[in-house]
Amino acid sequence: MTKNKTGTLPDEELVAKAKAKDYNAFEELMKRYERGVYNLALRMTKNAEEAEEILQDTFFSAFRNLDGFREESSFKTWIYKVATNYALMKLRKKKQFSRVFLDEPLQVEGEEIPRDIADWSRNPEDLYEKRELRRILREAVDSLPEIYQTVFWLRDIDGLSNQEVAEILGLSLPAVKSRILRARILMREDLNKYFKDGKSGKASL
Repeated sequence: MTKNKTGTLPDEELVAKAKAKDYNAFEELMKRYERGVYNLALRMTKNAEEAEEILQDTFFSAFRNLDGFREESSFKTWIYKVATNYALMKLRKKKQFSRVFLDEPLQVEGEEIPRDIADWSRNPEDLYEKRELRRILREAVDSLPEIYQTVFWLRDIDGLSNQEVAEILGLSLPAVKSRILRARILMREDLNKYFKDGKSGKASL
């Protein structure tokens, strides 16, 4: 029996093999991203059953439409975009989550924005190490307006770049930057009751 060596291949080669009907290659792509897709869907819907449905729909859709993937972005960006679209469809059905509202440009001019906004991309992992801080962070993210939640999860929790988030959500790069900035400001304000900038021995945000 031949040992499966697909686990050592980069995504680009796996995609090429999967397009040539190599099912082992597509299975390897699923293994690499199913956890991330599920976690993204769970964070967006806050429902394990719906997250599982989104996971299945995402990879079934990816399998059927793989030939249409032109590889202008990474496979990770593409599969996250598919998953995000399925999650947003569920949210719209439940909460009339309007695409017009989602894509509405963020107005930040005239607002008083702190100059020392921290880069949160490293902080969430540290926070998640402690149960109490994980709960606090979760509540703070859940309190964000929905147009900021998805951007925050993709950028600062999943660690995607601004460009990748823009491609996934179909937004302009400036819109993504504005929304992540606003999300960080709101998070900072909400968490001020738990953390004080370098005072009382707590971590600075």
